[in-house]
Parts: sequence; structure tokens; C-alpha cells
Amino acid sequence: MYYTHQLPTEEYTTFPLCTYQHGGTYDYTAKLKPNLLYNQPTLKPGQGPLYTKLIDHINITFTYTFACSHPTNITSIEYQANTELESPEKWTKNFNATDMLYIFQLTNTVNFTQQKATTNLFLNTTQINELVRTLDRDIGTSTSQYNLMVKPEIDIEAYVTVAAADVRSIHESFAPSLKIEFGIGSPSHISMENLRQTKTGTITDTRHIIYAWVMNWRIASLLATAITIPLLTVTTWFYLKAKPPSPAKPIKKIIGPHKELIAETTQKPPEATTTINIKTLEDLAKISEALIKPILHSTSPTTNGQTIHIFYIIDNNTKYQFKTATPTKT
Repeated sequence: MYYTHQLPTEEYTTFPLCTYQHGGTYDYTAKLKPNLLYNQPTLKPGQGPLYTKLIDHINITFTYTFACSHPTNITSIEYQANTELESPEKWTKNFNATDMLYIFQLTNTVNFTQQKATTNLFLNTTQINELVRTLDRDIGTSTSQYNLMVKPEIDIEAYVTVAAADVRSIHESFAPSLKIEFGIGSPSHISMENLRQTKTGTITDTRHIIYAWVMNWRIASLLATAITIPLLTVTTWFYLKAKPPSPAKPIKKIIGPHKELIAETTQKPPEATTTINIKTLEDLAKISEALIKPILHSTSPTTNGQTIHIFYIIDNNTKYQFKTATPTKT
């Protein structure tokens, strides 16, 4: 019964209905100045280091995509890309919409049909370097390494059909920023990392499961217990009735702790006006010590193979006594 009552009768289980993914990919094309190092006019990601002195300008494209394992209807994509220029631990320059259009020729495009959005930036390395020099001159700092941060912010609202009549909503934000580091190392070069960024999600449902078999087990165990307890009670009663009596303790063990207080006598205990029966010999011994009188011990056999032992104290017309029986052989 304990085992069945430890089992849960119900459970809430969470399981996936569909999975989806926000993806942000940065790509660039670096236009090279005439040089002997690269035998090509441009560099793409993975084709070689972007040495600052060899770069004329860089075209950067950011593409946002949304993919889902079930049919999806995107109803809204709020999209913008911000930029800021920073000299680490010195200053930070945030660009407004006019600056981003004038300096970086930044444009944003959203395509609901293809479930994507794009941003294009034009980086003129000479122009950016001159801007850093101007900021240093105005503030009074000196910058050898600086960063251009590109920070797209996408807020999407979509509805996903996970079953025939079950449509779930997605309201999420995604902000895959890019750090473009200028003047890194020696010789100076431009570094861009984390060109591919993703954010995954899962639409789940919770199912309430009732374990009827556990309830059936519990009822069965309760019925079995209800039947077993009366049977056990009856069995115990018969056992106790049929159980042989515990063997009597030998008289020597009874007398042993108090033998200094006990005197043997062959006479029967005399009659007294008042007779007080004492429960144990230990209690009689306490009375003996209190009255400063010995305990007298006499015996008388019976017909059932036992000997009656009588321990008593006479105090005027009061008799204190303790009786016990032991096998006659003892």
C-alpha cells in the first residue's frame, strides 16, 4: 500500500510543438588598394587579413532571417540598425539617422515574403580615421585602436500554425551586434568576429496526464488492507490464547538481590489484623529497610507442580507480603 501511495496519480508533461530560429549573418567585401600581397581586387571573409593600409573601403551587409518548422505568418517586423564609434575607455560617438546615411550610406530593407531583413553599410576607412582624429583633437585624447559597433534591433510578431486549428504567436526581439575593430596588432589590421549569430526558440504545450491504473492500485491495496487487518487481529488473539505461559523465574534469581534482608522460616505466616499485598519483592525490600525489619520467607507446595513462596514482614498487627510461584523442582 505504501508503494502505491507514493506513485503520482497525475502529471503535467511539457512537449515541443515546433521550433524556430532567428539568424543574423554579416558579410563583407573589402575593396583593396593596388598591392603585391593579394592577387585580387577584393577580399571576402576567410580570404585573408584586412590590413588597414591595403583597404580602400568595405561594404558590409547584414541579413536577418526567420525560419520555423511549421507554417508561419509574419505580421510585423520592426527593424532598425544603430551604429556607434568608440575609443575604448575614452569616448563613444553615437550616430543619428542623418549621420548613418551620410557617413555610412546605411540602408535598411524588410522583405515579409522572404521573412528577412537586410542592412547595407559603406565604410570608408580614411573617412572613419579622420573622424577619430577630429574627436581626439576636440576631446584631447589620443586613439590608436578604435571600434565601430553595428547594432541591429529586430522585433518580430508572427503566428505559427502548429495543428489544424491551433495557431500560436511569437513576440520576440533579436539584437545580433557586430564589433569592427580598427588598428589591431602590428601591422595594423581590421578585425570582425561573430559574423554568424543565431537565437533559437521552441513553442511548447503542457499535457495533463491522469494515471487511472495508479488509482486502481490504490483502491485494491486499501481493500486488501481492510481484509487483512481483521484477519491479523483474529490470528493474533488465537496466538496469544494458545501461547504457553512464560517460564517462571528461578527463586534464587528472585531472592538474589535481597538475600541479606531475607530470613527463612518453616512456619506459615501468622494471621494479622491487616494484610497488605506488595506487587514486587523489590518494593517489599524497601519496606524492610524503612521498618528495619527482616523479610521472612516460607513455602507451601500446591497440587499443580508449583511451590508458593511467601515473603512477608510483620509490623505489630500489619503484615506486608509478596507471593510468587515457581516450579517445585526449583
